[in-house]
Amino acid sequence: MLSLIARNILPFQNIIYRAELKHQRYIIRTSRSGIIWIILALIMLIPALLASLGFTLITLIRPLNAGIDNLIAGDWVTGIVVLMVTMNLALYPVVHLVTVGLAGQSIIREKAGKTWELLRITNVSGLEIVRGKWWATLRALWGDHLMVSLLRLGPIAILITYYYETMKLAYPAFPNMPKILGLPPQWAQMPLLIVIMVIYTLLDAGLSAALGIFTTLLSEGSPIGLLVAIALRLIFMALALWWTVVTFATVYGSLLFIPISLVGFIVYGLFIWALLWISQFLVR
Repeated sequence: MLSLIARNILPFQNIIYRAELKHQRYIIRTSRSGIIWIILALIMLIPALLASLGFTLITLIRPLNAGIDNLIAGDWVTGIVVLMVTMNLALYPVVHLVTVGLAGQSIIREKAGKTWELLRITNVSGLEIVRGKWWATLRALWGDHLMVSLLRLGPIAILITYYYETMKLAYPAFPNMPKILGLPPQWAQMPLLIVIMVIYTLLDAGLSAALGIFTTLLSEGSPIGLLVAIALRLIFMALALWWTVVTFATVYGSLLFIPISLVGFIVYGLFIWALLWISQFLVR
C-alpha cells in the first residue's frame, strides 16, 4: 500500500516518470540542435533577462539609496522596458504551447508505436501513467518555465515602483501603496509578489501539461486532441490576461491582491487535479 501511494505521489518513485523523462530529454536535445536558432533566441533573451534582474535589484535597494535612480535615467530605459514586455509576451505562449505539445505527444507516441498496449498490461495503474507523463513533461521543461519566471521579475519591479510613482505624480488622489509590518513596499510587497508569481508560473505549467494529456487521451491518441488542447490553452491565456488586467486595475495600491491570489491558487489547483483525475479513467 505504501509503495503504491509513493508511486502515485512521488515522481522519482514512478517508473513511467523515469522512462518518459529520459525520452523527452532526448527529444528536446535533438529538436534544439539548430545552433543558429539558439543563438538568435539568446540574443533576444539574454538582454531581457539581465534587464529584468537589474530592475529587480534596483527596486530592492532603492530604500537604501534613492540616488540609484540616476542609473536608469534616460530614454534608453523605455527601450529596455519594451524589450522586457515584448519578450514576456513572446516567450509565454511559446513555452506553454511546447508544454502542451510535449505532454500530448507522450501519449500519441505510445499509441502510434504500438507500445500503449504493452504499457497497459503491466502492473501500472492509469493514475501512475498519467502522473508519470505529467511530471516528466514538467521536469523536462523546468528551465523554460524558469526563464518565464525570471522575465516576469522586471515588470513586477516596474509596477510596484515606477508605474506607481508615475500615477501618483499624475493623479495625487491615487491611493498610497500600503506597507506591511512597517516596511517599504519594495521590501514587503516585492518578495510577496515574487512568491505569488512563482506559484502561478508553476500552476500554469501544470495546467498546460494536464491539458495536453487529458485532451489526447480523450481523443484516444488522435492528433486532433492535441490541436484542441492548444486551442484551449490559448483561450485560457486570453482569460488569464483579461483577469490579470481587471484585477490589477481594481486592487492596485491595496493588499486585496493577497486573498485574490489565494483564490486563484485554489481554482488552478482544483482544475489541474480534476484534469489528471479524469485522465486516469481515459487510459484504455
